[in-house]
Amino acid sequence: MTRSRSTTLMLGIGVTLVVAMAWLLYYMFGLIRQTNQAIAGFQSTLEFDKQKQDYLISTGRVIQSANSDISRINNSIIPSDGEVSFIEQIEALARSNNLQITIDSLSADSSDALDAAGMGRLTIKIKSSGAYASIHRFLQQIEAMPLKMALDQVNLQTDRSKDKAIAPWNLTMTIYVLKYK
Repeated sequence: MTRSRSTTLMLGIGVTLVVAMAWLLYYMFGLIRQTNQAIAGFQSTLEFDKQKQDYLISTGRVIQSANSDISRINNSIIPSDGEVSFIEQIEALARSNNLQITIDSLSADSSDALDAAGMGRLTIKIKSSGAYASIHRFLQQIEAMPLKMALDQVNLQTDRSKDKAIAPWNLTMTIYVLKYK
């Protein structure tokens, strides 16, 4: 009996150890699973934060690009008090090209669409005379101005009765340019 009792006791201790070991392994695997889930959640949060940061950086670049585009657009329209300065600029371009210039008329036009945008259109009729090359350069400089404008009714002619080498060329044209009100 003592032998069977000691065998039973050892068997009981062995079973208890096996059950305790199984429970310990089950508990450890549960902790490992919880840790892995927490790490996966943390990685997901980090990835989301990185995507969010990349999106914000991209948005910042778009805004910077849009700001330069908005500045360029705003600078392509004459300010509300810039009509005189614009005309002086046209006259200075003509004089720098050795041309005689006359502003025949100046008017401010408007339309519903322009009024809604807080803008108007400035119409300037110009007469100029001088050498053909100078007039050509003057036209190129006007077209290169960073303003939203259109040249219309451009007429270039010379007096055919005079010597073409020294006869001045006469330019008449109308300039339409946007301006803020």
